[in-house]
Amino acid sequence: MIRFCDREVYCIEYCKLSHEYTENKADLLKYFVNGHQDDVVCVYDNSTKKFVGIITYQSLNRFLTVREAIRTEYLVWDENIWKNARAYCRRHPCSGTEYLIPVLDQDHQLILFAYEDLEANREIRMLRELMELPDALQFTDIYSEYKCVKIYEFNELAYFFAKYLESQNIAVQVEGAMWQGFFSGREYSAFDHECLNVYAEGTWKKKYSWKENLLKSVSVEFEYIDRIYEANIENGIIEDAKSDCLTLLEYLKNEKEIVICGAGREEQAAYDFLMKNGIDICCFMEDVEFSHRLFGKKIINDSDVRAIYQAPIFIDCHNQNSSWGMGNVDYFDYIGYKRNEQFILLRDYVEVVENNLLNIIKDIKVVLMGDVYLCARLYDYLIQKNILAVGYLRVFSEDTALCNLPEACVEETDEDTIFFLVVPYYFTYSTFSWKGEKEKRKLIEYLEKINIDNYTDYFSDMNSFVNIEKDVDTKYTRKWLTPKRIVLGSIEAYNGNEFFRGLVDAHPSIAIIHYSDLNNNLFWICVRLSIEEPGKILSSLWKMIKGDEKWIFNPSKFNEKMEQLLSYGDRFRSQELFVMIHIAYMYMCENANTEVEYDIKDKVIYWEPHHMIRAKMEELVKWLGAEKCPCDIINVVRNICMQNGSAIKDVQSKGVSAVYYRVLHYPDLDKKHYAHSDRLIVKFEDLKCNPQNILMKICSRWEIEWSDILLQTTRLGKEISYVDKVHTVKNFDLEPVYNMYENYFSEFDRFRLMLINAPWQRMYGYPFVEVTRFSRKELQEMFLYEFRFEYLEDELWRTNINNRIALQNDIKKSLQKTRMLELKEDCGL
Repeated sequence: MIRFCDREVYCIEYCKLSHEYTENKADLLKYFVNGHQDDVVCVYDNSTKKFVGIITYQSLNRFLTVREAIRTEYLVWDENIWKNARAYCRRHPCSGTEYLIPVLDQDHQLILFAYEDLEANREIRMLRELMELPDALQFTDIYSEYKCVKIYEFNELAYFFAKYLESQNIAVQVEGAMWQGFFSGREYSAFDHECLNVYAEGTWKKKYSWKENLLKSVSVEFEYIDRIYEANIENGIIEDAKSDCLTLLEYLKNEKEIVICGAGREEQAAYDFLMKNGIDICCFMEDVEFSHRLFGKKIINDSDVRAIYQAPIFIDCHNQNSSWGMGNVDYFDYIGYKRNEQFILLRDYVEVVENNLLNIIKDIKVVLMGDVYLCARLYDYLIQKNILAVGYLRVFSEDTALCNLPEACVEETDEDTIFFLVVPYYFTYSTFSWKGEKEKRKLIEYLEKINIDNYTDYFSDMNSFVNIEKDVDTKYTRKWLTPKRIVLGSIEAYNGNEFFRGLVDAHPSIAIIHYSDLNNNLFWICVRLSIEEPGKILSSLWKMIKGDEKWIFNPSKFNEKMEQLLSYGDRFRSQELFVMIHIAYMYMCENANTEVEYDIKDKVIYWEPHHMIRAKMEELVKWLGAEKCPCDIINVVRNICMQNGSAIKDVQSKGVSAVYYRVLHYPDLDKKHYAHSDRLIVKFEDLKCNPQNILMKICSRWEIEWSDILLQTTRLGKEISYVDKVHTVKNFDLEPVYNMYENYFSEFDRFRLMLINAPWQRMYGYPFVEVTRFSRKELQEMFLYEFRFEYLEDELWRTNINNRIALQNDIKKSLQKTRMLELKEDCGL
């Protein structure tokens, strides 16, 4: 949606601009960087006295000469301005805070500028949909007390609201010179209380900088539109999906220009789902650093998609709830791609079940590259699924193929051959980073060198191998390698993950591996080892944990138990190796001389891969869970204010942007149900304040005996404390429960945290404030105030207007999601 502004401009005559790089540009750059980066330089033709174009700081930096930097596009102030503005925005996708658009009169003279208010695209979409639904609830159904509407000032949303009201036979009066030639309105005599006043540009004082005006979207002045639209959602008149999934698929079968938004894992899984249903796509759309093909389809940016294809259908694979404007629904609608027609949120219709790309690759050759162990496991899987897997492409001299994995040659491939880059993402404590990106880049460089561009890293993701491993016939083939149960510690950061681990550390019936690369990467280690012969497993394991040997503090005892266990079979499942490593680690820690049967059959394994995304970690239930060995999940939750305060202590050194990411990080409310799994949710505060009662319930749930050792936080049986940079905390100190973090949050800040995170707080019984108690305008004003933690450091980030606008946009998206969840909860949707 476009708004308008006027501003002083610096002018240059076109004839005085040189084609040479060195002339003019230095002077202009000096002008821009001297406090004028958001200014506009207008270029005029001296002979005709007409407008030529504008130069901005951004355009000047993109080109060698000043003449090349001139942006000549403009809008004309006439009845076609809305259509032309949308065409402009389509050519310059999501320009947001970067561009001012010159607006000229019929004589080609500059009269003002236009700029985008992206938040208000939502109401533009809602108005169009309401006008296209004759049976929908309309203005008079919701606001019957108003006989007349007065609209002050002018912008695109105001214009279309006036047109909507006119179509509903509502008297509309308009105030402001800019309405002339667009909408005249009509006089209507009504009492003041019968007339609704709408201030299209708000009642706040306008800033000189148009960018500062973007901190406040005028969307909030038109909340009446949202209320009408939401009433239609609550009454089932407007829905997220236009039809059922089968109808959608039939619709897509007739389309030839289907574009998948993105090129990641979810998008590839969606493509596989479409192929299963006889639907092909033309490309993937993403701005990527390294351009390549996916399954023969190009990956191109959004501008090129719109330039190449006449009537594309865009498929979004991440978001859902299109009627609420989630994802980019509103923006795409504004530039001409209606939701559920040209822009589709696939998750509104179906939750795609991953099939490891088998529908896409069933008729093409596959070549494997990267980690040889994983490639060997993947090769076996593909052969079992009747996929034409050529073999393993050796890239580096140190790569060694395994006996069951044939080597592939580039000469055996063709244009359609897909190359699978298989590089596990290991977390290392030594660098606090993920290994894998560097190795993957080397593989890509090799492919580029031999002119191959058709590849995917889909099988570098843990979930791909989880899907392979979950389908094995029997996960635990030996009773003595079957624990009583396995528990995944799916505890979000700063919610007490280390605290809980310390509590269960020394329980005699709980097996646990302490924080280490071995612990964090155990899934990848076990899958890789599962293709080895037993006699080679131990030596391969030591190679995989090289650099992390200190956690195997008694290697002779560890090796002794592993060798014993490995001697009992000629092949072991990855799940069994997971158990065996825990047995050997426990044996090493206890320094016990016991029989193998004692080690695990009556024990619970507690496993928390510390640096893994929790939603992804919970998918490991599919890997470990079985009928005879349930794999449960425990979640510890915490009041959002204390959780964020704890987080800020850890990330504040990374700057305000990192802190805001934590503060606005919307907690995951979706808790999936998995087969052979139970879920236990514990409040951090209850665990601290009433530990024995809570821990006894946990013991009962896990079917283990009570032990007083649970009332101490330990590591390897020795009491530990946690230093949080301010306090030293151990056992059941209550400081983390009652610490209000006054140095980071004022009372108003905590109020806002409870408001924006109301669904989380409400779900788990914490104090919350309902977003729906406030108007959008009130909420916008609330969140314009800076948080107390912003004054700690990083003033450059805090005072940068582009950062502030991006932050406000993120806040508005979070508030919209919160509003949606509240209304759904209240209405039972």
